Amino acid sequence: AFLCLADAYAFSGDLDSAINVLNIAQKNFTENSDLIFVYNRLSSIYHTKQDYDNTIIYLNKYLAIARQLKSKDDELNALNILIEVAEERADLDNAIIYYNEAINITDEKDSAILHSNLGSVYREKGDYRKAIHHVKTAIEINRRYLDNHGVAIATLNLGNTYRVAKDFVQAEKNINEGLKLVLEVKDVY
Repeated sequence: AFLCLADAYAFSGDLDSAINVLNIAQKNFTENSDLIFVYNRLSSIYHTKQDYDNTIIYLNKYLAIARQLKSKDDELNALNILIEVAEERADLDNAIIYYNEAINITDEKDSAILHSNLGSVYREKGDYRKAIHHVKTAIEINRRYLDNHGVAIATLNLGNTYRVAKDFVQAEKNINEGLKLVLEVKDVY
């Protein structure tokens, strides 16, 4: 009932009432299997409010319980939101930490997008060597799993990384190859 009422408040835009209800639920719930939902929702509401400090507090509680319960899906969800918050705050060092944690628990096939995105973070930090390494890792993984669209996007990402690093010869090569690949998979975007 607490979770439903909190959701109703949140969906109607009354985020403070939703937080109040979830705080009551937090005091009344004793099982981690219940608290995981409370912390997930609290982190989501605080994220919506752009209250990043409280978002991180509740995401870390959510993550800790996910790990205790050995819920890989919840753990990945918490890490993905922590990544998002870190990137929104331009906290690239923590984003890198969370990406690496997510990569370590993700199936190889699903880790390709994480490697590609991690490459973008390193590119933003100006560490082009690591950026290129992670994007090339994404390309290799996508090739192994015959994900042509993933190969195309990561190849464009690689070209962009070379462009930012001012290696225009490699940039042009990879961007042209990526363009050819995205056209083959009919990704006009």
